Amino acid sequence: MKDIPKVVSAYFDANQANDVDALNQIFSDSAIVEDENSLYRGIVEIRTWWLAMKEKYQYFLELIEVFNADHISTVLTQVSGNFPNSPVKLKFQFTLENGKVVKLRIY
Repeated sequence: MKDIPKVVSAYFDANQANDVDALNQIFSDSAIVEDENSLYRGIVEIRTWWLAMKEKYQYFLELIEVFNADHISTVLTQVSGNFPNSPVKLKFQFTLENGKVVKLRIY
């Protein structure tokens, strides 16, 4: 997808490949993920969250559009999976610093 930052593209590539180890290169050590009204802090919690979501929802992400402003990249996606009202559109908002994700908000 055009104009998507490299680290954001790496997140979606890791998601598609089910590569949890790639998260170590994508997120900073103190990164935060906000998803489903919960916060996950640090790479250990983020890895645990990511694996749990993959298992629970068995989802697939389709990237629709990317919006970049300063150090924030927001990706509009269509998410299909094992959950009510599938598929749904969700935004993944990445805050970037020094080539890594320091915050990911999914809404």
